Amino acid sequence: MQYDIDETVIKSTKRFTYAEAQEIIDTGKGPLQELILELHALATLLREKRYRTGGVDFVTQETKFVLDDQKNLVKALLKSRTDATSLVEECMLLANQTVAIALQDMSKNVLKKGTLPFIYRVHDEPDMIKLKGVLGFVRQLGITVPNGTPSSNQLHQILQQAGHLPEIMVINQFMLRSMAKAIYLEENIGHYGLGFTHYTHFTSPIRRYPDVIVHRLLKEYMRNKPSDQRLRYLQDYVVDAASHCSLRERLAVDAERASIRLASAQLAMRYKGAIFNGTVTGVTSFGLFILMDELNIEGLLHMSDLSDDYYYFDESQYRLVGKKTKKVFRIGTKLTVRISNANIDKRQIDLTFVEQEETT
Repeated sequence: MQYDIDETVIKSTKRFTYAEAQEIIDTGKGPLQELILELHALATLLREKRYRTGGVDFVTQETKFVLDDQKNLVKALLKSRTDATSLVEECMLLANQTVAIALQDMSKNVLKKGTLPFIYRVHDEPDMIKLKGVLGFVRQLGITVPNGTPSSNQLHQILQQAGHLPEIMVINQFMLRSMAKAIYLEENIGHYGLGFTHYTHFTSPIRRYPDVIVHRLLKEYMRNKPSDQRLRYLQDYVVDAASHCSLRERLAVDAERASIRLASAQLAMRYKGAIFNGTVTGVTSFGLFILMDELNIEGLLHMSDLSDDYYYFDESQYRLVGKKTKKVFRIGTKLTVRISNANIDKRQIDLTFVEQEETT
């Protein structure tokens, strides 16, 4: 890979929104269309290469809440990846990967052995016990699953096979939960999910502190050779900084999830008593988690509200089975529910099962 790393200033010719860039990709027309289309083609090649070399195509959705003119919650939208967002993502991945590789090259020029102190973005191999359960569920859906421990490339192939299934988002969620969490670390152990041997966070210093640290370290290493004393200090620093940044990231993610649960409960309160179609997204020993189609929020249908039979939890196949009727509720099952209660303080949404006769 050929690259140059310099201290530069960006002079922006045109600022595009994702929607504007997507329209150019879709129509082939618009300002700077040749540049956008070339970048789109490049991003496509980079993405295909990443998947060939071990990257996993996890499909994620971002929840966005919609307010009316009085700032009341109206509904939630699930934002998915587009060609325009993928274009930016692939460019950022390439920059982050290149900087991590550059650090290795700098180290060879400065040190006799080892690498200069640095902060990497790493992702370890998945928890095979958790992953085994997910793969068992996927196998029941008719997807070919290899025996033994699958490689990241094989996981990608499984997701590709499942792409047409209505359960694809649930499969994605299950696989993501079985993955190790990506963290910041002073040691480079690679990034399993991306299929990269070298990776860091460099592209967003305005919103991520690890990127600021990476910028500072790069500048220092580019300008002069650190003394042995300075290297010892920096080594201790990156160990502490990586640990601290990983902790703060986990807390930020927890806060984001809590805010989504809070807003979901507030939205459900507005529609208390209303009936919605939904899809089972989670099965537990105490009930079913249901994603309501129109609202795009999730609630719990408690086991006690399934009164037509005694249901037991079949953990090996992620399903509830009626002891007498043999009725089965599994991930992807479609059903109709009513919002019976919403507790904003506890951020919980309770659902009840609606028989077909009630909706006709």
